[in-house]
Amino acid sequence: MLILLIACHDPKAPVDTGTLTWDADLVVDETTTVAEGSTLVIAPGVTVTFAEVAGLVVQGELIAQGTADAPVRLTGDAEAPWVGVNFEDSAIDASFDGVDTYASGSLLEQVILEHSTRALTLVGASPYVHAVTFQDNEIPGTVDTIGGAALLIRDGAAPRVRDCVFQDNVANAFAFGGAVYVHHADPILQNNTYTGNTASYGGALSTDWMASPIVGSTFEGNDSLSEGGGMS
Repeated sequence: MLILLIACHDPKAPVDTGTLTWDADLVVDETTTVAEGSTLVIAPGVTVTFAEVAGLVVQGELIAQGTADAPVRLTGDAEAPWVGVNFEDSAIDASFDGVDTYASGSLLEQVILEHSTRALTLVGASPYVHAVTFQDNEIPGTVDTIGGAALLIRDGAAPRVRDCVFQDNVANAFAFGGAVYVHHADPILQNNTYTGNTASYGGALSTDWMASPIVGSTFEGNDSLSEGGGMS
């Protein structure tokens, strides 16, 4: 079920424009959509717990900005995982002042994403993903080679993904890229750490038709069933 967000404290309010702030812990039991023209703000220190197969779809703008001492946590039950955050092409992209100073647009900063079947999917969308921890996400067994249990970037997306930690994410069966899979997209992947991730190819990271930098990475203890323990 798709729910539209407005400027109130009810995440199920059926109105399609405005700004909603989640400023206290809550449980989301249905897939929730941030519609075009809407903004969802998640305050520092807030934990959002998603029910099984629930998730968050972003067609407008998402600003989830925690701090080192009070991160935002998007989580679920490891035995009954949620389906993660999905940015669609219409989502508001991040913009920058100069080379790398965030100015506006969709932002995930000091966020923990865990216990999902795929934590973050960017379909033609380019938020700023900064200092995010992706942990314990797992794609079930599949014949699809498109993996990325932590992060899937595809279809022309060009996000900046910086200073993130990817740990203990798993893409099962034939899926490539235990933590990150890039498919026909051009992200900047900078100063990220990959630890203990697993896939059939590219235990941590796998790319397909990507022409952009992967710099400053640390790979440790990643594993593949075939080749590319760190990267394929």
